[in-house]
Amino acid sequence: MYNPKKFVLLAASLLSAAQATALSSFTGEYDDPNHPNCKRSIMVIDSGDAKVSGTDGDPGCPPDGSGKAWSLDALVKGDTIVVDFSPKGGPSDLSGKRTPEGILWEDGNTWTDKVMKAAE
Repeated sequence: MYNPKKFVLLAASLLSAAQATALSSFTGEYDDPNHPNCKRSIMVIDSGDAKVSGTDGDPGCPPDGSGKAWSLDALVKGDTIVVDFSPKGGPSDLSGKRTPEGILWEDGNTWTDKVMKAAE
């Protein structure tokens, strides 16, 4: 027998699971071809808020990834992340799309997901 309350609860739980999957798909470590050996990390929080952190060199970093550390605020919605790079002198709203390889940024750069890269 159809129960509208159960249907609404089921739909809400499926939506929550889908949202959690989308949010967690950005969490991880990445390689940035514009900054070789430098660290790139994203940690997404339940609400969609995220922290993007890393290191910078000149332009690359030593093999251990050391360099000038930074941390930025971001927001994840679906398969898109928007990062405020203004503390580093960049745009305040750079968008990136999740791809099978990593993140394709609107400026044309791609951060490669280290887990996906290792699986190849």
